[in-house]
Amino acid sequence: MVTNKLTVAIVGLGSRGLSLLERLLTLAPLQNGRQLAIHIFEPNKPGCGVHDPQQHDYLLLNTVAEQLSMFPSHAANGSPFERLGPNLYEWCLERGIRIAVNGHQDQVAGRLVLPTDFLPRSLLGGYLHWFYQEITANLADNISLTLHQERAVALDYAADAAVLYGESGSAIRVDKLFLMQGHTGQMEQPLSAHHIVNIYPIPASLAPIAPQDEVGLEGFGLASMDVLAALSTGRGGVFVRQAGQPVVYLASGQEPNITLFSRTGLPFRVRPDTGSQRVRHRPLFLTEQAIASLRARRSMGQLNLEQDLLPLLLDEMKAAYYLTLVSAQHAPSAAVWRNTLTAAVSTGTLAESWNLLERLMGKVDLAALLLRAVPAAHRGEGYSDWVKAFINEDLAMGQHGLEHSADKAALEVWRDMRDSLRSVIDFAGLDDASHRAFFQEWAPLINRMVAGPQKERYQDLIALIEAGIVTLAAPGTRFQWSADSGKFHADQESAMSLQWLISARQSKSLLKGSSDRLLRCLSDKGYLSEHVGLRQGELRIDQHYHPIDAQGVSLKRIWLLGPLLEGATYYNHYVPSAGGYSRALSEAQQLASDCLDLPHWLAAVQHHPHSHHCEFPS
Repeated sequence: MVTNKLTVAIVGLGSRGLSLLERLLTLAPLQNGRQLAIHIFEPNKPGCGVHDPQQHDYLLLNTVAEQLSMFPSHAANGSPFERLGPNLYEWCLERGIRIAVNGHQDQVAGRLVLPTDFLPRSLLGGYLHWFYQEITANLADNISLTLHQERAVALDYAADAAVLYGESGSAIRVDKLFLMQGHTGQMEQPLSAHHIVNIYPIPASLAPIAPQDEVGLEGFGLASMDVLAALSTGRGGVFVRQAGQPVVYLASGQEPNITLFSRTGLPFRVRPDTGSQRVRHRPLFLTEQAIASLRARRSMGQLNLEQDLLPLLLDEMKAAYYLTLVSAQHAPSAAVWRNTLTAAVSTGTLAESWNLLERLMGKVDLAALLLRAVPAAHRGEGYSDWVKAFINEDLAMGQHGLEHSADKAALEVWRDMRDSLRSVIDFAGLDDASHRAFFQEWAPLINRMVAGPQKERYQDLIALIEAGIVTLAAPGTRFQWSADSGKFHADQESAMSLQWLISARQSKSLLKGSSDRLLRCLSDKGYLSEHVGLRQGELRIDQHYHPIDAQGVSLKRIWLLGPLLEGATYYNHYVPSAGGYSRALSEAQQLASDCLDLPHWLAAVQHHPHSHHCEFPS
């Protein structure tokens, strides 16, 4: 039933909560005078989320500036009610922001921002907060907004309304509730006082580490690169960059000695250079028609990862590889070959087409691109040399750019087609065994392939190794705390010992053991529940993003978005994109329309399997 007043609460106002707020403010005036009261619970600067505008410039984004935008166009979410404005690149230009060769802001000697720059995260934080101020500056007459700069910690839920409690003791009666807390993390127990399990905020978490301390750093991903930047640049060290020369590190003497290790020992691949006019890979094989046909053959419509999904994705990789080679030789021929491959699917002659391309241009080594383990011959003494060679080869491919590196183009398929993957995986689209295999094995592999650091970060890593600041430990190395010695000791045949251990990873946002008080409350009261069996640990939601409670009932007054849904849906760690379809902005449109009881035509959300995303450290 639609009443004359609706009270809505948004818990968490990072980029996802911000995109929802924008849609509520845009669509609420369509309600013919119905009053909308919005309460926001956000303890930090509204809009910024994890992108603190005050954080150090050495903490960089890994998505280029022109691909990030909070403004929802019709292309982004299918709505006729647009809000147009600058993307991050244009916003920086309007303010005359300049950056130096190291990517840091430098208004004196720096140059103007380029569309393809990987900018400091602090600038994105400034952009997000500016967007919040922009959309809340002039509210419609039927809208009121109250910002509670505190955390929400408890909820009493009933069929007709709910009461939300803040940590200050405040209590707000709400009709509908959005949970948008972002990276909530887990209550992890460190092995000792010298085990750092929560690295953010940086550099405060690393302050107790003294110069020349022996430090173990676990992981090759974005979070580890943040730690390395804080313990080098952040302590006065300088990376010297000269055209055509390897990066050289000049130590300050304030750095610790760092041992870098990981379970697999595999480095991430760097983000490749890309032109602003690059056309993303469009699916030839993993099409909506192909997915529908496969589902029709399966019991309950659930696909099998190995038999149904992976063969199509491997063909997409081969297509991207060969089309890049063809385009480099004669650009118009790429369109001809696209048509040839598309026709080959329907005629059953795809194998012949691959054989012809292989004879003409050589064989693509998919096994090397989908590397799952360090080669056995390099897991011992030669491991450090192998890592450096792997990174240098990957850097060379990345510097050729997506338009000219066939290997990087093949890898980028997994990024370009994230929304196609979602259309297969989300809401139990795979059978349970395939679902578990995807999230346990393939999702981490995809992150290593296409969610790695900027090239400068791995250039810096090589420089730190050559300078003797960083040493690499063999794959699978683990360290155990010894209370007797007060140090961490390697569990392999090694004399290595450490004074500090840093687990540089973003902890998962699971319901069980959550560090978020409100989520623990909702779990304890049975308002939120998890799957059991092969999907154990994943939050139960319905296809409208409502939580399913412990009794199996969808709570229609609550919606959830963001990292907490990882597993129920795929890839929820990103900032909205610009220039085309945006999953984040489309979800905001859908949920706002549902909340306001607006007609379905206003949602106008259409699936489009192409978008860019910004990854957070993981």
